[in-house]
Amino acid sequence: MLHFASRRARPDVSENLDADALYSFKTADETVFVAYLDPSDKDSFGIYEDVARKYRDEFSFGTVVDSEVVEAQGVQVPAIRGWPIIYLFGATETERQRLRKSLYKLARNHYDSFTSVVVDPFQFPDLMGRLGLKPDVFPAGAVHQLSKNRIYPYPKQTFSSDALQRWGLDVYQGRIKPWTPPGVTTTYEDLGPTRAATRKVSMAKIPGVKIKIAGRDEL
Repeated sequence: MLHFASRRARPDVSENLDADALYSFKTADETVFVAYLDPSDKDSFGIYEDVARKYRDEFSFGTVVDSEVVEAQGVQVPAIRGWPIIYLFGATETERQRLRKSLYKLARNHYDSFTSVVVDPFQFPDLMGRLGLKPDVFPAGAVHQLSKNRIYPYPKQTFSSDALQRWGLDVYQGRIKPWTPPGVTTTYEDLGPTRAATRKVSMAKIPGVKIKIAGRDEL
């Protein structure tokens, strides 16, 4: 709830972050997105702002345009940094606490590879549907692979570190296909392990924008 209140207190996009502000912003929320953009790239700014307005209740968004700060971060404009996100849903606070406790070790050991978020489904009633999950089945979970905007609903209701790691390995090795929203026809020809740190972002649909995941493997 504190993170939600902080997001609402911030603008849709925290703009023109300098080095000090960027350092603070990276720890201002459980999940933050930072776009490194050319000040003259109005199209990318506009699309990024549209995405931020849509998801501001769930994440925090910022931009960097200072060329020295961009260079210090080791990226080339335009670029967006983010992590694969694991969403976990529990219908009650007791259930959510149980999820946090049972998966704490997994999240701690892989904190530099993905972000895990425990969500109250009644606070964000539309989120489960957007992740391919049934809105009345708990506990539930899904992975959002941000670099390709692919979603993998967790098919079980048994949540343990071992079960999630085995399933995550299947996702990583391409043995599981992403969820396809109803009415959408998509083919996936590039499933399988990938270790590339930069790739095109389809989430924001910004032509030429790439995502850099801190040189880490994707889930």
